[in-house]
Amino acid sequence: MHFVIADRQHSTRSALKLFLGQYPSLEFAGESGDLETTIKLSAQPGVGLVLIEWEILGPNQKDSIAKIKVTGNPAVLVLGCCLQRSLPIDAGADFYISKTDKPDRLASIIHQIQSQARQ
Repeated sequence: MHFVIADRQHSTRSALKLFLGQYPSLEFAGESGDLETTIKLSAQPGVGLVLIEWEILGPNQKDSIAKIKVTGNPAVLVLGCCLQRSLPIDAGADFYISKTDKPDRLASIIHQIQSQARQ
């Protein structure tokens, strides 16, 4: 499964890419610091996961997530700092993780996404 990382900070994108690179079944498809590029990257064949920072989604998060999912319907994992977990889910995200969560939480979500993709 291919994945896309979207975050305004290059260091966060690099760390996520390094972390996800540990999974042989995941293949990096691109990174972005803005919504428009993220939507284009998510439309690539084989993209099954988009990790995106909440702030990149802009003021209409629900519409932005729908645009990401329009081609191929990848799982959308929203990254945030101080959000109620229900906000991204209510906006259409499949998963939410706080940037302050431990790496084990992200690992658990990745395993869940991979299991769902195999079904």
